[in-house]
Amino acid sequence: HCDENGDFRCDKSFKHKWDYTVFFSRTDFEMRRDTTSTEEISLKFSDYHGPLNLVFSKSSKYIDCIFYCEILRAACRYYYGAIDGLRRPPYKDELADRLYIQAMRGIDVNNSYNGFFQGYSSLNSRPYIRIYRDNLYEGRRPSSGIYWTTIHELAHSAHWKQNKILGISPETKVMESFATGIAWYLTKKVHPTYFRPYSSTYTGIVQDLLDNDGYKWNTSIPETVSGFSIAEIEESVIGAVTWNQWADNIVSLYPYNPTISDVYNLFTIW
Repeated sequence: HCDENGDFRCDKSFKHKWDYTVFFSRTDFEMRRDTTSTEEISLKFSDYHGPLNLVFSKSSKYIDCIFYCEILRAACRYYYGAIDGLRRPPYKDELADRLYIQAMRGIDVNNSYNGFFQGYSSLNSRPYIRIYRDNLYEGRRPSSGIYWTTIHELAHSAHWKQNKILGISPETKVMESFATGIAWYLTKKVHPTYFRPYSSTYTGIVQDLLDNDGYKWNTSIPETVSGFSIAEIEESVIGAVTWNQWADNIVSLYPYNPTISDVYNLFTIW
């Protein structure tokens, strides 16, 4: 294990050579290459006496590792880092095995997705997410975009975990708006200038519940809602199947919020 700078130090001396193994998985998630690999991604360097100086650059044969590191950074943040009281994605001991992440070295040629989450299905005994390195518009996507997509898909897995307990399946607008909001919230802490536009399904409801700028995002439409925490917003989405139920949950859970009277209006304009 390296420190946060990627440095490893060993003060011992050894009679024989040793191996270095670099893993892109952790205790609770496993990273795989594309859709065909059945083994986790790792690099092994054998027969070393001294330090391993390894650089992942676009001019080296380890260019794919940059992509894996981008995913790993976001996944470690969501699983183990500071996330202001949000629920974590599913841990290994909550599943049949670790959640696995398919690091897709290309584009989704069928639907132009940047990422994808799949819960249990007839073909899969554990949930997985896919993160695409490229898309049709940007070519190779920036690190900030990979980070955003990884957070977004892991937010789906965290939401799915709660829905599975309750036995519900929320409508698409609820699921995508929640995951979009979590991706915006956590990505801006690391990549403060990165932003992805909202839409009628991938709405900016979470941002507008948090900010106090007085307007619906990127419009002149007034809205006065503010003062909720990100953990409160997550709490309100649990158990909500429809868009209106999500609004109902907020109003019933947090009547003390001084802007609560405008919540229904905010949900309506989105």
